[in-house]
Amino acid sequence: MGADEIAGTREGLGWPHAPFTVPDSILAAWRTIGERGRDARAAWEARRAALGEGRRGRLRRRRGGRSASRTLGGARGMKRSFADEGPTIATRVANQRVIGAIADALPCLIGGSADLTGSNGTKTDALVPIAPGDYGGRYLYFGVREHAMGAVMNGMALHGGVIPFGGTFLTFTDYCRPAIRLSALMELRVIYVMTHDSIGLGEDGPTHQPIEHLASLRAMPNLLLFRPADAVETAECWELALANAERPSVLALTRQGVPCLRAGAGGNGTGNACARGGYVLREASGETPRVVLLATGSECAIADEARQTLEAAGVPTRLVSLPCWALFDEQEPAYRDGVLAGPIRCGSRIGGSMTVRIAINGFGRIGRNILRAIHESGRTDLTVVALNDLGDVETNAHLLRYDSVHGRFPGTIEVAEGSIDIGAGPIQVLSERDPARLPWADLGIDVALECTGIFTAREKAAAHLEAGARAVLISAPGTDSDLTVVYGVNHQALTREHRIVSNASCTTNCLAPVASVLHDAIGIASGFMTTVHAYTLDQPVLDTLHKDLRRARGAAGSMIPTSTGAARAVGLVLPALAGKLDGTAVRVPTANVSMVDLNFVAKRSTTVDEINEAVASAAAGAMAGVLAYSEEPLVSVDFNHRPESSIVDAGQTAVVDGTLGRVLSWYDNEWGFSNRMGDVAAHLGNL
Repeated sequence: MGADEIAGTREGLGWPHAPFTVPDSILAAWRTIGERGRDARAAWEARRAALGEGRRGRLRRRRGGRSASRTLGGARGMKRSFADEGPTIATRVANQRVIGAIADALPCLIGGSADLTGSNGTKTDALVPIAPGDYGGRYLYFGVREHAMGAVMNGMALHGGVIPFGGTFLTFTDYCRPAIRLSALMELRVIYVMTHDSIGLGEDGPTHQPIEHLASLRAMPNLLLFRPADAVETAECWELALANAERPSVLALTRQGVPCLRAGAGGNGTGNACARGGYVLREASGETPRVVLLATGSECAIADEARQTLEAAGVPTRLVSLPCWALFDEQEPAYRDGVLAGPIRCGSRIGGSMTVRIAINGFGRIGRNILRAIHESGRTDLTVVALNDLGDVETNAHLLRYDSVHGRFPGTIEVAEGSIDIGAGPIQVLSERDPARLPWADLGIDVALECTGIFTAREKAAAHLEAGARAVLISAPGTDSDLTVVYGVNHQALTREHRIVSNASCTTNCLAPVASVLHDAIGIASGFMTTVHAYTLDQPVLDTLHKDLRRARGAAGSMIPTSTGAARAVGLVLPALAGKLDGTAVRVPTANVSMVDLNFVAKRSTTVDEINEAVASAAAGAMAGVLAYSEEPLVSVDFNHRPESSIVDAGQTAVVDGTLGRVLSWYDNEWGFSNRMGDVAAHLGNL
């Protein structure tokens, strides 16, 4: 508001005071409130002073939350009881029995439920309700107020001296998510008991079925999500939630009964199998498992049935329970790989996808930039396991560390014999000419990134499959590939059956998003593209022999017309435009950044504003991160190191006579393409 509006508002509110002024009457009222608890505070301090040193020490430990670790015997005793009994019960019922076992030994445990006490199983006989005029109880009826429940528990944890827990349905974490995030940000020991973790039963239908909730909670930093498989794991997860004094925990518990998979001596140990986040629940017959099944929560019982079926068919199968992914990720690699029988990754795409293990074959311009893009973007869905290149390790590390186009590597690079480490663990470096002889099977490679420019034909790229990779992604136009992909345009067409995939060219990755938007918005009858492209490694600095006589000339001294199939390749990605686009290329003496100049005939009359609005809308929506929109008067150097595939220059858009249109789009032909290689690899690996 302006000064006049502010003055009018003050007058209307009857508040004539200057900004940041506290009137005397208000100050006096607050000081009176401050005095209200003086006598009660003084009496409390006198009682504390009268205590002996031993009792004062216990009080300090309790207020600091350190007493919990000494009073976990109840949870451990309940675990032994469950193992001996072997009950088939819901984990929410096991949760209630654990609370009953620890409540007497842990008087600082105070909990409640958001109007779902009977369903959550959060109340026991030891937890007397807190009521008006009687604050001696330890159980709170929070009402239908999930967010308020989380906020109250945060306040209790911040005060100290108590360990708060509260229950509701797992699907209702949406209502208290801000409070859960604050628990994690403030490093508070708050325990969220979330039941009805199932889509298998329940009379309330899809509104009460948690679908995306596990994935979103696992993505929250400093939050421990526990999803116990049975009663024994429930007791162990409660023990871990109590012991973690600086992290909140969510216990995702079932409504339906689940068998006790840890019944008998196997569940009776004094240790806590869940403490490392994941462990071998059922070992395979024989020395080496051929299949490793990973499961959490109630799905562990289903996975165990599948394991038994496979074992009966002669397939040695191990079952791994992963009650807490966050704790498992914190373990040393040797333990994780030991549990997973080597670097094996399993999981569903929704809420269960784990890191995709990739290998890079060819460590030239694109290979190095892919590795660097993964590092700079901080993405955790890809793990680079190995590099294969005929150059020596030291030289490749030097070229990664110092780049004439993209600058110095933003991090440390350590080189050891046979490996490079950029901060996420050693990456094995190989030097093998024949891709079929690479150890992709032993390394558990999900996707091999073929970046040499040599093995682009199907029969050559298939060598990576022979070596054991599940799929191959070619960093160039491929011959007879299962599918040519431009991320953001047709990557959703990928299936697990597509094993040899082409990522097209950097130019097609620039053109296809623009063509897709234009064709959807106004229709393209035909078009011709010119790409003004930075020179590449297949051009000489000075004149020399080359099969293309124009490219035989020195790259740094001329603009060089040449051919390109990028426009025609759009038809592979967008079949509706097959045969409607063609193009040419001009190589120019710049080291990086290129542009596509598309001239097209629209199917109907259009305007510059309509074209730009369509592009801007797509760039802000469905194609965000792939397509960008710029109204600034920029030049090529300004687009260096841009991660998008295509940046439309709005000031260059033109329309002649209503149907002849022109759109110009910039692209970093190295960096944008390298980022898309990572995107497609992650998508392909998670199928």
